[in-house]
Amino acid sequence: MSFTSEHADKIWNRLYRVYIPDLMTQNPDYIKKFGAHLTRNRAVDEMVKTNLTLVMIPVIKILEYFEDGIEIQIPSREDMITMHKHIELYLEEWKHHIKYDINTSLSENKELILSLEKLSAYIYNKAKPREVVDNLISSNRFGLVSPLAMREEQQREVVKPDYEGIGKLVKTRTKPRERFE
Repeated sequence: MSFTSEHADKIWNRLYRVYIPDLMTQNPDYIKKFGAHLTRNRAVDEMVKTNLTLVMIPVIKILEYFEDGIEIQIPSREDMITMHKHIELYLEEWKHHIKYDINTSLSENKELILSLEKLSAYIYNKAKPREVVDNLISSNRFGLVSPLAMREEQQREVVKPDYEGIGKLVKTRTKPRERFE
């Protein structure tokens, strides 16, 4: 990466609990040498293929599985929303870098940015409007809040806006330009 990032650590190092297929946790060299365990019972073998195991992995590994089309389950809704917010913070840094910095390394990181945007949009579509939209009114309150005001706030309808990513910006910046444009 060509710029210092505050939020890169959340993508590369912060671990989240997710369920992935058990076969993904096994060593590929071991499977090549000895093969996968079979019981010769079709029903049991199919069940073993779909067994999931709980692991803790960073967003970048989740992204790798997502791009390969491997099923990932996130058991905690709070983790899913936190993951989405961290991805968005990281993409917002990239957006600022692309718009205002010179000598960007965008062509090297184009695939990463676009795939992170896909994952973020996928999570965004799974989330409820109240989870994604930060409510400015309730977050700026100080002191005690009456139960009636809290109930009104919870019943107020929140509309989730369309997902807005940086894909268009990335694609326009990476097009080769003519010399005299």
